Amino acid sequence: MKKGILFLSIWCCATTLLAQTKVLSFQEALQMAIQQNVGIKKAQNNVEAAKWDVYGSKNLFLPNATFNGAFNFQSGSNLLTVATPSLVASTYTGLNFQANSNYVLADGGARKSQVLVSQKTEEVANSQLIFTRQQIINDLSLAFLQLSLDRRLIEITTQNWQLSQERDTILTGLVKAGLRLPNELYQQQAQTRLDEQQVIAARNVLQNHKIFLIRRLNLPAGEYDFQELPEEGVASFSPQSLVNSAYTKRYDLLTLKQQREAIALRTPIIQANLKPQLVASGGLTTAGRHLFQQNINGTDALKTIEQRNIIRQLGNQVNVYAGLSLVWNIFDRNQTKTAVAKNRIEEANRELDILDRQDQIRAEINQALTDYETAQQQFTTAQAQLSAAQAAFELQQGRFQNGLAPLVDLFVAQSAMASAKINVARAGIQVRYQQKLIQFYTGDIQE
Repeated sequence: MKKGILFLSIWCCATTLLAQTKVLSFQEALQMAIQQNVGIKKAQNNVEAAKWDVYGSKNLFLPNATFNGAFNFQSGSNLLTVATPSLVASTYTGLNFQANSNYVLADGGARKSQVLVSQKTEEVANSQLIFTRQQIINDLSLAFLQLSLDRRLIEITTQNWQLSQERDTILTGLVKAGLRLPNELYQQQAQTRLDEQQVIAARNVLQNHKIFLIRRLNLPAGEYDFQELPEEGVASFSPQSLVNSAYTKRYDLLTLKQQREAIALRTPIIQANLKPQLVASGGLTTAGRHLFQQNINGTDALKTIEQRNIIRQLGNQVNVYAGLSLVWNIFDRNQTKTAVAKNRIEEANRELDILDRQDQIRAEINQALTDYETAQQQFTTAQAQLSAAQAAFELQQGRFQNGLAPLVDLFVAQSAMASAKINVARAGIQVRYQQKLIQFYTGDIQE
């Protein structure tokens, strides 16, 4: 009865722990990574800033409008000369307002070029965002593959440990029956503990990799596990077609090309400094004043002057102005020429960056293809090694059971079989690992 209660309690605790563990698929983990990644957030902010740059550059075609208003108070004496010198002493308050607007009729094409530059900059920001997302997808794919390998290693070491445990049990019975020597049992018990340590180590590696992935995803507190990455078929690749595809699809390369185009579009903006600029301007001014006292040469002038309401003055005393201004910077001490030359050098440097990135892409793809072919060959060899190791173990196990082989030979055969299984697991994951890298290097990563 007590055993039944204990078993039920253990089962309930295990069920509760399992229920608390959240299992994430690759897509769920990817969405969390995209939401939490700092690089993604910065890239999104850059896209938003680029959109505002486009908005601002288009608004350069609109006229500006300004409004100024002021209130002032003045008291004092001034010497005023009109026909004859007069000494004016006055105290007054005043209001004045001014509204004006300017519109650039011609600027040498600078505004149009600025719009093109801002639009190209927005394309750059979008390309950088896409490439950042692709990097996250690739990193997360490799992390999931590492977890798959860790689970497979746990499975292999656990199977190896179970074999040793079964043999440990059999030898214990044989020693008690006097059919085997105790030293063989001691050797087997030592080997069983060694196999158990390998299981513990494999589980610890898996747990560490999970913790690392959870930290990278910035997941809230809790227990998490991750599903297996979906299987993909083995593909064959053509080096030249992959390189050509990468030159078209790689967003980091596209970003460099767009940056070069944006730099080239800045040249007309710089050259516009030496072109004539025609600006139309217009506006109005109005002012009103209320006198508290005004003495002209000692005579109170307010006795003979009827002051109008200051608000009516603002409405009646309006001055309107309009005009055209032409500005032509004929010689700027060769500053424009210098700026154009430096801009062209920057464009040339970006072209060198493009060529360098193309060389890098070609090298990455060739290296990945070599590693992919090597991984396939290693997988095939590992499978053959496993078949041979499996046959050797079965042979040694039969010889040991019949008393024809020592226990040490069986240990060696079992260890070789476990090592071969691990090599098969590693090689299989390596094939998928290289496939993911090839997809990333060619720009074929899909969310």
